[in-house]
Amino acid sequence: MQCPHCGEPEPGPYSFEKAERDHAEEMVKLEANKRRQEQWLRENRLILCLAGVLFAIPLFFLLVDLFDIWWIFGEK
Repeated sequence: MQCPHCGEPEPGPYSFEKAERDHAEEMVKLEANKRRQEQWLRENRLILCLAGVLFAIPLFFLLVDLFDIWWIFGEK
């Protein structure tokens, strides 16, 4: 049976070091990705808020209209 990480026949110090190194590299990539996402959110916060408001206003009126319809049907 081979090590799934390095292909060595038996796990040993080399495979452990390689797994640690691969893990560290993956963590660096994930941390960089997280920083890019946070930076993008900081730069586009205003646009995201405006989009949320523009989505919420028609949704609010739609819900009010639907509830008005239900009140009409409830009064019968």
